[in-house]
Amino acid sequence: MTTGGLKTLATRRDLPLRAEWQAPAAAPAPPPAAHVPLFPLLVLCCVLVMLLSGGLLLLLILEP
Repeated sequence: MTTGGLKTLATRRDLPLRAEWQAPAAAPAPPPAAHVPLFPLLVLCCVLVMLLSGGLLLLLILEP
């Protein structure tokens, strides 16, 4: 088989129409899930741990 035969076989494939490429517009979007702000919660936890550890160190250092 020559390269010309391969080219003709490749061009004979049936491609879908452009309208079929797009997703159907009738599908409704899923409702948004409840968003939990993880980053501010993580920052708050880190600040809390830092304050508690600093207070504990002060108690240990200043204890007579």
